[in-house]
Amino acid sequence: EALMSDILKPENETQVLEAVQWALSGNAKTLNVVGLGTKRGLGNLVSADVTLDLSGHTGITLYEPEELVMSARAGTH
Repeated sequence: EALMSDILKPENETQVLEAVQWALSGNAKTLNVVGLGTKRGLGNLVSADVTLDLSGHTGITLYEPEELVMSARAGTH
């Protein structure tokens, strides 16, 4: 069973999927997904059973400058 202070920090996309599946299977009632935390001061404070730390996942996955569109992984800065 997860503890309030549990932090999962997957190292690749397969581990991200496994962590989410683990949480969904009833191991965590609430899951706080964080990247680099640059917007942490916005909105309400989050209290969760487990934190899924995606700060290690970096890189731009889609870039279309003519359309002003870009997608990036959670830890990209």
